[in-house]
This record gives sequence, structure tokens and C-alpha cells, in this order.
Amino acid sequence: MKFLILFLLFFFIISQSHAQITNGYWMFGGNLSASINKTGSDDQGSKSTDISMSADAGYFFADKFAGGIVLSYNLNNLNFLNGSSTNNFSNSESFYGGPFIRYYLLPSDNLYNIIANMTFQLGEMKDRDMYKSHSAGSNKFVISAGPVIFFNNNAGLEFLLNYTSISTFSTNLDEPFHSFGFSIGFQIHVNKHDD
Repeated sequence: MKFLILFLLFFFIISQSHAQITNGYWMFGGNLSASINKTGSDDQGSKSTDISMSADAGYFFADKFAGGIVLSYNLNNLNFLNGSSTNNFSNSESFYGGPFIRYYLLPSDNLYNIIANMTFQLGEMKDRDMYKSHSAGSNKFVISAGPVIFFNNNAGLEFLLNYTSISTFSTNLDEPFHSFGFSIGFQIHVNKHDD
């Protein structure tokens, strides 16, 4: 019964609202994604844990069109499963920053919308395994799209599908990394002229 009441209250609130995605508004927020992957068996294979976080700030230069800066942090932990041995591992940590552009596809007065987002970031990737550690400059290109649900005039929750491509500037590291993923984000929209 509590779930039903919360569910109805949630939909009543969002049915009475829409966010301001028009010229002159600012947006602040971020995204979070995580995954755990396991390949092979318990005796032979690998287990990977990935966490990505980002924070962004942008400005609506035109109705439904925003651009700004994004900062992101990625952590990857890879363990190789070799029977009784647990010493085979690889960890990488990355910090990135760069510009983004975003476009909302539906009319600006909707309580939900569809986002198309693109970002290009430069950063540093630090890798460490059981034998050595090294770091290299890298770049990250991300294309995202998905729905956003607005809770009120100033806040929205995003559910994005992402394509990510990461390349390093070092010739002794692996080839570019490409992945598809899912992230959840939260954005706050404010107007510098709010009264």
C-alpha cells in the first residue's frame, strides 16, 4: 500500500512540472555508472569492476541546446582467475576533463524529454598490475542518448545509453577501448534571473 501511495504521489508531482531548458538557464549535475563483468569459470577467467562518475556545468545558449564543461573519474579493477592464485590483477584509474554539447529533442515544456549528448575529454590514465605501473595521456569520446524525467522546474533524472571510446597517447599501451554502457544522472537547472 505504501508503494502505491508513493508511486501515485511521484506521478502527480512530475505531471505538474517541467524543467527550464530554454535560453539563459544554467545546468549543474552529474552521472554515475557501474558494472561488474565476469568471463570464464572460477578457475580460468577474469572479473572486472568498473565505476565512472562525472560532474558537469553548462549553459543554454539557445532553447533546448546547452554546452559546458564536464569532469570525470573512472576506476577499473580487473582480477584474473587462475585457480588458487589471486595475485594476478590490473587496476586503472583515469581523470578527464573537456567540453560537452547537449540537445533536447522534444518541446521544452514537456515533463519528460529525450537527450542527445556528446563530449570530448582529455586526461591521464594510470595503470598498475602485479609487475609494474605506468601512466599515459589519453582522450575519451562519449556519445549518450536517453530520456530525462523532470521532477519540477529545476531538477531532472536522466537514464542514458552511452558509447565510449578511449585512446592513449602512448604507443606501448593497448589499442583504443570501445564500450557501450548505461548511466543514471541528475541535473539541476537554474536561471541567473530567477526572482
